Amino acid sequence: MENKMKKTFSFLLALCLMLSLLPVGAYAAETEPAVQPEGAATISGSADYAMEEGALPDGQELLDSYAQMLLYPQYSMTLFSLGPQSFEDSRQQYIYNQLKDWIVKVAAGEQNSHFVLTIPTDPSLSWSRSNELNNASNDKLVSAVYAAADISTIIDCLVADMPYELYWLGKSDESSVTTHISVKIEGDTISIDSLEMVFLVGESYRNPDSQKEVSWTSSSGVSGKTHYCYTVNAQKKIAAENAVKAAMAIRDEYQGLSDYEKLLAYKDRICQLTDYDYDAVSSSPSLYGDPWQIINVFDGDDSTNVVCEGYSKAFQYLCDLSEFEDAACYTATGEVQGALSNPEGHMWNIVRLNDSNYLVDVTNSDEGTIGDKGQLFLAGASGEASGG
Repeated sequence: MENKMKKTFSFLLALCLMLSLLPVGAYAAETEPAVQPEGAATISGSADYAMEEGALPDGQELLDSYAQMLLYPQYSMTLFSLGPQSFEDSRQQYIYNQLKDWIVKVAAGEQNSHFVLTIPTDPSLSWSRSNELNNASNDKLVSAVYAAADISTIIDCLVADMPYELYWLGKSDESSVTTHISVKIEGDTISIDSLEMVFLVGESYRNPDSQKEVSWTSSSGVSGKTHYCYTVNAQKKIAAENAVKAAMAIRDEYQGLSDYEKLLAYKDRICQLTDYDYDAVSSSPSLYGDPWQIINVFDGDDSTNVVCEGYSKAFQYLCDLSEFEDAACYTATGEVQGALSNPEGHMWNIVRLNDSNYLVDVTNSDEGTIGDKGQLFLAGASGEASGG
């Protein structure tokens, strides 16, 4: 818990630094359409929203935090999220809400990174050229609508509100989000006729087979840059969500048993669900550490095995989810002496049951290990369990 608290405070410090830098994005100069006659029906143009590296934690850190929140919501803080944003202008609120709902679907891999706004009748996405757009000339009209709709602030707020759902967003000092708007001119009334965005997907989160090209032609007939959109590989996010559901289902399945029977069932089920990862030394660190060791036990994927950390933390997690009459579980770390090797780092559990302390080594209770006959499950121990 002390390490978690230290990590929490470091996250809070990072959050304070992040807030001091908001807004995190800025629009580059718009590609202006050629000057049109004042009676032109529509004018269009594009602009880029830049987000530099470091404006938010990297995608893996955001995913780690999201998974940790799923596992232990009662101990988690939304360290990078400022919560839902509210706008006084109903037009801005509508665009924000549409984007927010779409981002959730992109994060789940259900839609690609090309956003198309549904144009509503209420609220009307229109402005008075004379009263709200400072009588902007046609060649400045798209920029004026950008400013009036405050698109940059909307994106800033989404980044602050939904950092975990935007784990896939690529950071670029050139363009993380490209927006294209067409505006319709009807006398003094200027309305958004269409609004599209392409969000940059970080390379490690792209489904390569899903690539699609998007480009726009300005009202002057000039073809713009080609943008690439993707669906997001949401495998790890979905795995984390499914793992929590699976662990809770195991908890519910055994909730009517005695304390001893629950503990035994948890040990046996973990050994059925996973195997020891002998290749862990060469594994990618991003797939190895906390909280993924717990998730890898319950994700239903035979290829995501664990080391002692996963066995012991999965056992601890099931115990944390459960209600016992007179039992408590703790996680301990130290060294274990192999028969033919030097002492090695190890993690196991200590269970306090009926006022006595017992060792539970789930790792070495798995099939083919030294304790697969139950020798290391609730084995006698002495000392204070709370001290590890």
